[in-house]
Amino acid sequence: MPIISLRLPTDEEEDRSRRFTVHKNYLRALEMFLQSQYASGWGLSFELLRAQRALPAFRRINRRIGFPESELRRLLSISWASELQLRLGAVGGEAFLRYSNAWAPVQAYYAVYMSIHAWLLTAGMGGLRDDHTRTLRTAVSHLVGRRLLPHPWTVTCLGCPELGERVITGFLVSQSLSSPNGWNS
Repeated sequence: MPIISLRLPTDEEEDRSRRFTVHKNYLRALEMFLQSQYASGWGLSFELLRAQRALPAFRRINRRIGFPESELRRLLSISWASELQLRLGAVGGEAFLRYSNAWAPVQAYYAVYMSIHAWLLTAGMGGLRDDHTRTLRTAVSHLVGRRLLPHPWTVTCLGCPELGERVITGFLVSQSLSSPNGWNS
C-alpha cells in the first residue's frame, strides 16, 4: 500500500501567508477603488492624469526652464530601469517569482524615488541626491501640502500605531479599503 505524505504548514508559514493575504487584499481593494473612481486598464492612467490636471493647484504650477537635461535623463533612466526590473518577475515564471518578489519593494521604491528627483530637478529643487529623508519630506510637502494629487493620494497618516498615535486625514468616510464581502484570497 502506498504511503501518503502530508506536510502541514508551520505556525510561521501560516502567519506569513496570513500577512501576505491581508496586504494582497488591501492592494486589490485599492485597485478596485481606483477602477471604480477612474477607469480600468490603460484608461486608468489617462483618467488619473485628467483628474490631476483638473486640480486647481496643478494648474498653478510654474514650469521651470533651463534645468540640466542630461541629469534629468540620468534620473529618469534609473527610474525606468528600476521599473523594468519589477516587470521581469512576470517573465521568469513561478521559479523566479519568489526572488523577484523579495526585491520588488526595493525596485518600486527606487523607481518612485528617482522619479521624485527628476520632478524636483524640473521644479528647481535639485541637489537632494542621497538624502532620502529630505527628498521624501520635500516631495510630501509639495504633493500633499499643495494638493497636487487626486484622491486617494490625498490621504495622509501621521503618528505611530504601536504607540496608539495616528491621525488619518483626507480619507472619505464612505469609502473603505477593507476586503470586499465574500473575499477569501
